[in-house]
Amino acid sequence: MHEWMWWWGPWHMLMPLLFLGLIVAGVIFLVRKLWPDEPRHFGGSRALDLLDERYAKGEIDREEYQRRRQDILGR
Repeated sequence: MHEWMWWWGPWHMLMPLLFLGLIVAGVIFLVRKLWPDEPRHFGGSRALDLLDERYAKGEIDREEYQRRRQDILGR
């Protein structure tokens, strides 16, 4: 009756570790999905993108660009 259970021996000890590993992997996946790697700058990044775009189009001059950039970065 127990002849077929001999192969289960080592797996019996590893299964809880595998289960724990799956839980940890799931938590890591959810954390990475909910919180992206890119830090948030309270809209500063978008503001800098718009400022760069306006400067590239020639809508503002260099001095105005530098002044606004410093304002956005809080320097």
